[in-house]
Amino acid sequence: MQFRLPTRLRLTDSGFALAKRSLDISYQSNRSRLADTAEVDRSTVFRFFDQRNLSFDSFERICERLGLDWEEVGEEPESDRSPSRRPDPEPAAIALTLDDLIAQVRACVRERIVNDCASIQVFSRNIKTDSIYVPTNLIQLPQADADHIADEGSLSRNPDIGNFNRLGHASGQRISGEQAVQRFNRLFLHSKPGSGKTTYLQWLATRCNQGQIFPEYVPVFIAFKDFAELGPRSTLTFYIEQYFTTCQVPNPIEAVRSLLSNGRILLLLDGLDEVPEAERVRVLIQVRALVSQYHKCRFVVSCRPPLRIRLPGFELVTIAAFDPNQIREFARRWFTLTEQSDRSTQFMERLRRHVAIGELATTPLLLTMLCRVFNADGDFPNSRLELYKRGFDLLLREWDVYRIVERDTPYQQLNAKVKETLLSVIAANFFKRGQTLFPRREVEAVIEDFFQKEFNTNPIEIDAAAILRSIELQHGLLVSRASNYYSFSHLTFQEYLTAVCLDSQREFPLIYDHVADERWRFVIEVVAELLPETIVDDFLMNLKVKLDQTLSRNTKSQQFMRWLDQHTQVFVDDIYPEQSYPITLLRAWYFVSSLEQVGYISSFGRRSPRPLDFPDFDMATSAISGHLLEIHAQFYRVLHAKESQHDVFFNAIRRAEESLRSLENIRLKTALDEWQFQIEQQLSNYRDRAAWWSATHHIWKQRVRQFMNHHYQLRCDWSFTEDDRALLQQYYNATKLLAECINRSPRLSPHSFHRIASSLLRLDL
Repeated sequence: MQFRLPTRLRLTDSGFALAKRSLDISYQSNRSRLADTAEVDRSTVFRFFDQRNLSFDSFERICERLGLDWEEVGEEPESDRSPSRRPDPEPAAIALTLDDLIAQVRACVRERIVNDCASIQVFSRNIKTDSIYVPTNLIQLPQADADHIADEGSLSRNPDIGNFNRLGHASGQRISGEQAVQRFNRLFLHSKPGSGKTTYLQWLATRCNQGQIFPEYVPVFIAFKDFAELGPRSTLTFYIEQYFTTCQVPNPIEAVRSLLSNGRILLLLDGLDEVPEAERVRVLIQVRALVSQYHKCRFVVSCRPPLRIRLPGFELVTIAAFDPNQIREFARRWFTLTEQSDRSTQFMERLRRHVAIGELATTPLLLTMLCRVFNADGDFPNSRLELYKRGFDLLLREWDVYRIVERDTPYQQLNAKVKETLLSVIAANFFKRGQTLFPRREVEAVIEDFFQKEFNTNPIEIDAAAILRSIELQHGLLVSRASNYYSFSHLTFQEYLTAVCLDSQREFPLIYDHVADERWRFVIEVVAELLPETIVDDFLMNLKVKLDQTLSRNTKSQQFMRWLDQHTQVFVDDIYPEQSYPITLLRAWYFVSSLEQVGYISSFGRRSPRPLDFPDFDMATSAISGHLLEIHAQFYRVLHAKESQHDVFFNAIRRAEESLRSLENIRLKTALDEWQFQIEQQLSNYRDRAAWWSATHHIWKQRVRQFMNHHYQLRCDWSFTEDDRALLQQYYNATKLLAECINRSPRLSPHSFHRIASSLLRLDL
């Protein structure tokens, strides 16, 4: 009888014990080391120890490395050993199990993930992600329907407590990036420019690709802007099918559907904010539809603030600012990669002396620029703008020593200033059109136009393709994203260069029409820093005028803003501790409290070093404190409570009674006592408090509105629609942007600073 080798094998129960003992002795229980030694995918080793079916070759190879006899520890699946088993079909016709399908697809996409994610572009160099990546910490952010409690304890532990801009995205319990993605099936990463969103997603893809996390999943990394370019008829499912097709996955459509249906894809979607606004709704619908249909999969979506997008079922997180240990580790890695390992100690010593740039060092992108500048100059610039200027100057002056660069193009003969001008023209040309990904031919057309206008060059003599290739090779600022598309290696670079172009060509007035557009936020900040003293005052004042005009067609919003201005005049003396521009901060407190419940108030007890630290929307109720504000906050919580949140009402009444004791206001206490009596009577007709609140919350909310209006002159009957709320939210974010501009502008006169700071959230139409 001819001996037949089995097609598939799995560990027996007794074989598992032998294999586990051998793994512990020979590999210190490290399955990844075994996978590397056996030259199999890490997911294969995990399936081996899960006693799942493996191909014979893989099973035999693992057993050999463990010093085991495959015949002794393995058995064929029942279906394979059946006497009535048909002859083995051709390999292409074998129906794969889910585990085999995962292993097959992982093997096919491995090279694509390595190409897309295993290295990152750091200016003019490609660096392995693992060699520069410092473990990321995440912080959970408040959802729209969740409490955000800003307590003094958590805030006091933050080294950057003086800056509300950082606090708005940095307070709370930290969790490692790896723990977060394992704890939550869906993460919505909402973090600032340069904070490392893309690097984090690339690191997750790489770790999954290596089998270090989720070895039973297939990683798929997608840039939103690439997906959006496919047009309105494309779906995310189709995009993943194309992704698998380019990776040469057999039967890609069937593979995608099977993996999605069984929840075995780790989908990493990067840069939602980079999708043009006109396309964003369509893309969001695609994301929500995919998540709803294939809810078993794992999803991570990244986006910049202040864009507020709700993805139900997603855990909202942000990347925590680097702490001193992370800064030190990043610097050590960076200087080691640049063969300057001895300079990291000097770097940290100088950084400790420059407190003013501490904020910059907490962001990976700016920390990289600090390392570059320090390596060249031995010191740091005085401001963020100077850092960008010096960083770009270094980048444009140095030749790329890591690649062979063509030296005979017209671009190579330009000085650094002209190179920056050309790059800024390219950046602005596409940014003004809402493009972060642009066709090669259009970039070449901009280059040709630039050389014709600046140097009167004959079009025939301009080799735009060679110039574009030279730019890409020399700096790493412009990178090829596909065969016929380019983008800047980081959106912040395009934004900075756009601001440079608008300043140099005096096109900054077009910014006025974009004051409330979050996509222009960083550009506006940089322009405010660049403009000379003779212009910046009028520029910022005009921004305020344009900002107020965004509410000119909404009557209800105008009424609300007028009430806000009048009401805050009455209570400004009640707030504590002392802050700069208390009336402005008080307007922020009531503005946000009227719109949305964002949490309890908390006094920081410290003054900010900046003239005006205008709070983030989610932190507005912690910007200031006062006895009356504490009482008002309780009733605002009731107004924003949902039908299921009956505890909010009872807690508010209790806390309001406690607060009123110190005031000895008999009239108010009597009113609350009457409420308590009526509530006790009504509760006897319901099975519990939850049922009572569900049935009566509309009535009691109306009574709370009347109570607040009668006793505190707090108008609470605005009945804002979702569009009203969105408009006012946009107005608030743009107001914070204006506050950032007046804080950062080095040439703004004190008179204009005071005039704008005093008028924030006050409508001047």
